[in-house]
Amino acid sequence: MPGEGAESLGRVRAGGAVAVLLDALPATPVVSAEDVERLTHGGRLYAMLPRLVEARVLAPLTDRKRDQLWGAIDVLDELDDLNRRIGRRALAEP
Repeated sequence: MPGEGAESLGRVRAGGAVAVLLDALPATPVVSAEDVERLTHGGRLYAMLPRLVEARVLAPLTDRKRDQLWGAIDVLDELDDLNRRIGRRALAEP
């Protein structure tokens, strides 16, 4: 997934769990721990998630400790921007 956050991750091993998750985030921008495990085929979830949050690739979407959800910041920002542009265009049309 391109973006500012992904660049701050440093070296990402091709084919590794982080790379697999980064590739999946555009299609799955909101993920649970179970989603991450499924997408990365059991990658080191609890080592990976803090790294991705610190790099601002993912952000927690809830305050819960259990059943936490994370969002892909860049993807969600793009979707929000698209939603605003569609809304402005819809309001401008006669």
